[in-house]
Amino acid sequence: MTGLKSRYYFSGFAFVLNRDDIYAYYHSLRMKPVYLTKEISDKLQKLSNHDKNNGLDYIELNDNDSSQLKDTISILLDNKILSTAADTDNKVLPVFQRAIKPPYVKTAFFLVTDHCNFGCKYCYLEKEIEQRGEENSHMTIETAIQSVRFFARLTRLNNERFDEEKQIVFYGGEPLMNFTVVEAIINEIHDLQNKKLLTTNVKLNMISNGSLVTKDIARKLKEYNIGLSISIDGDEESTNNSRCYANGRPVYNDIRKAMDICKQEELPFGLSVTLTEASLNNPQSTADIVFDTGAVSLGLNPILKTNDDINIPDGYAEKAADFIIDSYTKYREKGISEDRMMRKAIAFAHSKVYPFDCNAAGGNQIIVNPSGKVGICQGLMYTGKYIVTDVWDETFDPAKDDTYIEWAKRSPLNIKECESCIALGICGGGCPFVAEYKEGSIWDIDRQFCVHARKTLEWLIFDLFDKDNSSK
Repeated sequence: MTGLKSRYYFSGFAFVLNRDDIYAYYHSLRMKPVYLTKEISDKLQKLSNHDKNNGLDYIELNDNDSSQLKDTISILLDNKILSTAADTDNKVLPVFQRAIKPPYVKTAFFLVTDHCNFGCKYCYLEKEIEQRGEENSHMTIETAIQSVRFFARLTRLNNERFDEEKQIVFYGGEPLMNFTVVEAIINEIHDLQNKKLLTTNVKLNMISNGSLVTKDIARKLKEYNIGLSISIDGDEESTNNSRCYANGRPVYNDIRKAMDICKQEELPFGLSVTLTEASLNNPQSTADIVFDTGAVSLGLNPILKTNDDINIPDGYAEKAADFIIDSYTKYREKGISEDRMMRKAIAFAHSKVYPFDCNAAGGNQIIVNPSGKVGICQGLMYTGKYIVTDVWDETFDPAKDDTYIEWAKRSPLNIKECESCIALGICGGGCPFVAEYKEGSIWDIDRQFCVHARKTLEWLIFDLFDKDNSSK
């Protein structure tokens, strides 16, 4: 006699990955993989049917089915991979969508100059300035001081979030070409903090090509507690292939000299590594540059295709994604943090959906250019798009601004095509700048980033399995 049947629906957010005889069942928003043997996975698949009414697969289980199968069903139910109702998915995604907060500025990029002594082949800034017929300029001290006051006022618009960590990034161009203004900003930050108009919980960073670092500069950066990130693309051959002085002279030796100065002055520094074709053709030396230089952290950055002069070869996205994953495994053994992988690894480890991969998407940052204009994205700043105000505007509120409200929602959680992706929960949506350039809108998809997100997730899922089993 056949027992009573119970029907269990596979979530539309459920996916199955396999490696050898291990099958990982995974819900893209709950983010807790369930590992099954091939034997039990095959049994589930044999029981699986398709419900045309709602488009979901389902399993019908008899009372007299094996206890192993029942236990498996129970685990899959606990992890939301299965549910007892066909409409469960309709209630899941809105929960995460509603959790997205209104715009609130926590990060400021101060473009203290758009001058640069380099002429890197993949630089989008110089191209945009050239196309708009503009001239390079330095930020004045007056504009710099007003920029800090403007940022501080924005952070006070939400008292509940005032003491959350804030970040100020000195950017360019090459920010060390206007170091006087950097120091003026530091002084204004301290003055506002003393007046309790800006939280003391402010992290300072500078992204530099390193060529202008001197002992005096290094000492001041250390005194001001500014985290320094130096751009380099790998070994000498890879770096000089795409990075050079404006007059064409190679830069690698001067960059390494800057790093030596930082070590002598005990100034910790990180690396910003753009993964060019040359970098990926020398993967071992590119990965080892962090060990050779003594850097304490790094970011591995795929090239952004943001103008027609930048050539990205076929298969680049896959090659770059594999390189980032392989390098991360080496770095974590040495206690070195790689920012791009860490963001996703943390989200996965805590089963916490990661809605944005940049501060612009989310409405959490301002970009201030040398003349004091305020925008939301550093990449789009010099296209003239998404400039919302200037630093002398005492009424601007991101939470009431249409541009910021739109960007605050720009998450894969709100993009229909992304709903069917296994990496939905850890992706963050890639770069809106690239999406707009290649597809025409920030709401389109940065497809190069999709490759990185999916490959990273698959690696994280099976890396967790390996770690769990190695400890048994």
